[in-house]
Amino acid sequence: MSSALVRYLSSDVARSQRWIAPAVLFVAAVAIFNADPGPLLTTYADTATCLLPVAIWLTVVVLNSEDPTQAAITSVTVGGATRLRVGKLVVAFLACAVLALVAVLVPVALQTSSGGTSMGDVVAGVVAHLLVAATGVAAGAYLARPLVGRAGWVFVLGVLVVLAQTVVPHAPPTRQILVLFNENRPAHLAASTALVSIETIALALVLATGALALARVRS
Repeated sequence: MSSALVRYLSSDVARSQRWIAPAVLFVAAVAIFNADPGPLLTTYADTATCLLPVAIWLTVVVLNSEDPTQAAITSVTVGGATRLRVGKLVVAFLACAVLALVAVLVPVALQTSSGGTSMGDVVAGVVAHLLVAATGVAAGAYLARPLVGRAGWVFVLGVLVVLAQTVVPHAPPTRQILVLFNENRPAHLAASTALVSIETIALALVLATGALALARVRS
């Protein structure tokens, strides 16, 4: 993936200012969850869960940043519609990664967590947020043009994804992270996080590949 393409797409999305609402919403959620001191992993579980709908929202914003005519012109310039769509998914994930960094660093910098801060917890928090971000981006890839065009359907389907991720038992990664990080002194944190990572990466790759294939058919 060309860094020039990523920079161009990032600039295009930044100029649209449509990213502001989901970004502000997430920062507000981070502030709320850090206002009442608690265990660091519990705070990370809460903010990682909040990142899921934000990641879906940002992905739709990035994928729909160009109207269909402009997107067709850009795809010819960059070497194809699939290449353009992959570039937009990368931009969406990078934006989510920035938000994840904010969520991880705020409780560490402000020392708002009870029970102290360990490097293992911080690393687990970083991984958890990135896994949720990847899942949100992969899910959001199905909710933008040309697959879904109506905002109402985007909202309804996005809510269903979030509910499935947070309510369905053992759903990777969000439900698993909520359960693991809310345990009292979770045993084998590194091994459990690694297992969730493997499951989530496989899930995200399958979802993203399927979304790209469907978009190619619908284009």
